Amino acid sequence: MARIAIISNANKLVETKTAFFADYFGFYADKIGRLLETEPENPLSLVEKIIFQLTTSSHIKRGNYVSNYIDHHYFREDNFLKHFTSYTALKKEIKLFKSVTAKNENELHVQRGKWLKRNTSFLPALEDFKIELEANMIRKAFDDLMTFLLCDHPLDEHQESIIYLTQILVSEAFFKGRKKLKS
Repeated sequence: MARIAIISNANKLVETKTAFFADYFGFYADKIGRLLETEPENPLSLVEKIIFQLTTSSHIKRGNYVSNYIDHHYFREDNFLKHFTSYTALKKEIKLFKSVTAKNENELHVQRGKWLKRNTSFLPALEDFKIELEANMIRKAFDDLMTFLLCDHPLDEHQESIIYLTQILVSEAFFKGRKKLKS
């Protein structure tokens, strides 16, 4: 992150956090998809990928794909997601999905694929969550980001959250731009 954003504010703490945000936003937007740490993902894109796998892949392949998407840090570090009411039902389904066990990794993916085929509430929970994310994810990310930038805590207390939220905002802008190009 070579840039240093020049942002001034009477409150030096806000100035420091806002400069960090601006620098990280520029870095992430410039490098999105070109470095491992700048993968273009967010909770909505992952949910869309899971729904796609559930509706198009054979049950044998589903377990592997869904496992990978659910293991993404957006689902592991889910403080942001907990603010969405439909996430409660989905989180229960994820917990059940993760409770499926097997002797080895290949068998685990097969067993999870079979679980996905039998389970009738996982896909509706994902679809409800997708609708809520489409309606509220960007606003919630922006509101949370503003809260962290303007609060009285030092940057190091909220740095990871600022990065997390910035990734959501930039990746969604990236996806929206791609959809416009395809139209």
